[in-house]
Amino acid sequence: METYQKNGYIILKNIISKNKQIDLLKYTNDIFNLPETSGKWMKFYETNNDNRLLSRVEYFLDFHNGLNNFEKEIIRPIAERYMGEEVSLLK
Repeated sequence: METYQKNGYIILKNIISKNKQIDLLKYTNDIFNLPETSGKWMKFYETNNDNRLLSRVEYFLDFHNGLNNFEKEIIRPIAERYMGEEVSLLK
């Protein structure tokens, strides 16, 4: 906690079980493979050497139960512990 307060960041190692890590990899692959769909998730791309590269995806939690639960049950409680207040995911 002191490191976070001093530096504004903290590196947390081995806080997610192997099974949850496997789930997270599956979830991120699911999001990567979503088709571009108007009115749902928003995929943003960059171009590098004429290659179109996915750089980020926004507004996906409403469309993926696994990631939505992962954020609520794992990421949010950790963030709230270190921030000392309620947090919410932006984008």
